[in-house]
Amino acid sequence: MGELPWEILLGNICDWLEGDRAMMLSAHYGQPYSSTVSYNHDLSKILKYNKEFNGSDPRMPFSKLTMPGQTRTGQQYVRNEDIKDTEYFNVISRAGDQLDSLHSVIMDTPGSGRQAISIHRSFKNNLFELSDVDNMNALLPHLTEAYQYAVKVSGKLSTKIGSRDCALLVKPDLQSKCLSGDPFNIFSGNEFLGWNGDYLRPKNEALQKFLVLTMRRARKGVSSQCRLRVNYPSETEVNPFIQITIFPRPKLIDWLSDTEGAVMLYATRLEENTDTSNCDIFSKIYRLTKSEFRTLKALLETNDLKMAALKSEVTYETVRWHLKNIFQKTGYNKQETLLKAVIEMDLSNSY
Repeated sequence: MGELPWEILLGNICDWLEGDRAMMLSAHYGQPYSSTVSYNHDLSKILKYNKEFNGSDPRMPFSKLTMPGQTRTGQQYVRNEDIKDTEYFNVISRAGDQLDSLHSVIMDTPGSGRQAISIHRSFKNNLFELSDVDNMNALLPHLTEAYQYAVKVSGKLSTKIGSRDCALLVKPDLQSKCLSGDPFNIFSGNEFLGWNGDYLRPKNEALQKFLVLTMRRARKGVSSQCRLRVNYPSETEVNPFIQITIFPRPKLIDWLSDTEGAVMLYATRLEENTDTSNCDIFSKIYRLTKSEFRTLKALLETNDLKMAALKSEVTYETVRWHLKNIFQKTGYNKQETLLKAVIEMDLSNSY
């Protein structure tokens, strides 16, 4: 199921339930529903619903009380005869030829928001029955699994996403929906890019231009990457940075956005991982002690005396003492020059 394009899957479900039209609905952070992927609907009517009438839908307050995994008919929420004189019924229901709906909530999470499917029958058809509700409820667990599969296989996403990764679906105005991970945690401590739970917030003009350019490239099928320095790392982090990847929105998650221009942003929090394999040979050539070797390796990994002391679980003064001895044995007198020699395996001072 998860490998089918959502518009085809939506059409198959609609036909199975003897509906005439169908749409996927998405709502985030208490906002009204917006239609995303649709089947057999007049697109102009969907646009009007999204822009003008989704907030005034008389059935919306009741549909928002429907729990994930549950289905209700439109008539169970509000009967047609009770709203037949409203502008909503005339413009959306009557003009859109919608007699009844079957509303099912696929999932509702803080990160992914509320995802629902709505099957519609026209006035030439009959109202939905309780047997239709039962059939749809039986299908909902499979739709939830299909959603999770779609997110998992979309571009950079994987089952390994955790506390150091997040994925966002970003619209051209930088409104974003979190699909996985915790953006607040990932973006913490940097002075360049933030997230307020609803929008990405670039903090300088250069990054604003970068996002505009790379999102435009992503809409043309081209991926882009950049790194953001973390200015205020936690005590356990070593030279952390945030790697940002912006890439085209996969077809599998088209139904999660009502905007054609939305793209994917994948952010992961990483640490500089300097290759310390040369350190062992370098230490043996210059006959460094075990303590001096540990100090040199810690400096390679952190490039900072205080962080090296923390990593080695010794005092700052002890690290300074070991570094002074390393200078004497290797002939170098600057930390930067010493580390460069280790990385490049420059043993010229040993001759």
